Amino acid sequence: MNELDKISQLPRHIMDQILSRLPIEDAMRTSIFVKKVEIIDKVLLLHTGPIQKFMLSHEEFCALSDIDHWILHLSRGSVKEIVLDIWKGQYYKIPTSLFNCQNLIHLGLYRCLVKISSRFAGLKNLESLDLRHIELNLEGIKHINIRAGNLEWLDVGEAFQDVAFSVMNSLKSVTYSAVGDVLQTPPNELVHMNYLCSCIDLNSVKDILTIMCLIRCSPQLKHLDFRASVIIYCSAD
Repeated sequence: MNELDKISQLPRHIMDQILSRLPIEDAMRTSIFVKKVEIIDKVLLLHTGPIQKFMLSHEEFCALSDIDHWILHLSRGSVKEIVLDIWKGQYYKIPTSLFNCQNLIHLGLYRCLVKISSRFAGLKNLESLDLRHIELNLEGIKHINIRAGNLEWLDVGEAFQDVAFSVMNSLKSVTYSAVGDVLQTPPNELVHMNYLCSCIDLNSVKDILTIMCLIRCSPQLKHLDFRASVIIYCSAD
């Protein structure tokens, strides 16, 4: 936890005393940080109508515990879009309350730690999923298969060896930097798929077979964007 995170957890009267003793530049920076957190708190907690979309670009201006609090509040409503972009510091551990947002149609996570247990039921209404720099923690599960019948847009930045998506008959666009097991078992036919972008390891038979399978089961495919890589292994003499 950085110094600003520690200060933000203190009672307001103690925080004011600390600010009064800091050099002016540090005090201004910390004061701005505190005010940003307070503004978000007030907007979320005092807003009486529905919140359709929540986007947070976090660059060390709020404590991770504050984000937990905001997501818990959002999970009690009918939020449809959540984007969490964690720029710096430690990966943000996604709270279980996020998975209670069953009205979500778009979810974007960047530099986050996602813990999935056997009780995970998925997000059945999700239409768009964007995952970048994600760490997965499967609690006591060797493999998880996520049914995504309404998913239309899938953007995955890395391979997840223990996670697969299935029942993706609504898919229109897929972008991923590594195949892994994410699309290990594509459906028989992706009738809506028209865009496919991927990085392929030409040394990987699994990557090549998966791409061929995706192309074969996508009769409406119009745009292909492949970025191939070859890893050369050198043996020591």
